[in-house]
Amino acid sequence: MADTKKKLAAGGKLYRIACVAALVGLVGTVICSVMSTQYNLNNFQNVLIAGAAAVLLIVIAQWAPTKLGNYDLLSTICALGAIAASGVVLRQLIMDRATLAAGLFTYDSANNTGWSVFYVTVVGLAGYLLAIFALIIGSFLKGVKE
Repeated sequence: MADTKKKLAAGGKLYRIACVAALVGLVGTVICSVMSTQYNLNNFQNVLIAGAAAVLLIVIAQWAPTKLGNYDLLSTICALGAIAASGVVLRQLIMDRATLAAGLFTYDSANNTGWSVFYVTVVGLAGYLLAIFALIIGSFLKGVKE
């Protein structure tokens, strides 16, 4: 009986790292929006949908090489879609938190709630950036060992 379970190569492991990082980014994004009603994200529903879509696309991109082989079109399209969805979330986070950061670093440095929201936002941004970098590097490597 042939071995139907394929082992992950470096690209597949990077996709798993990207999935975990995107989940951390998604949780950080949700927490930074619901910590305080004063600092909630604009278009939070769109950000939530884009973040969940990024995680789902990363899972599909990681799963596709096990069924379709290395360098398949579905995995590539899903990785590109996950990068785009993560970029949408990053853009929204940066746009919404720019004024908060400007205030915290100039005149409102004693705002403890603002600093807490800022720290969690940085965690969300770092998660999505790590996911994007892992997806880009993983796209050039083999997904499964043959």
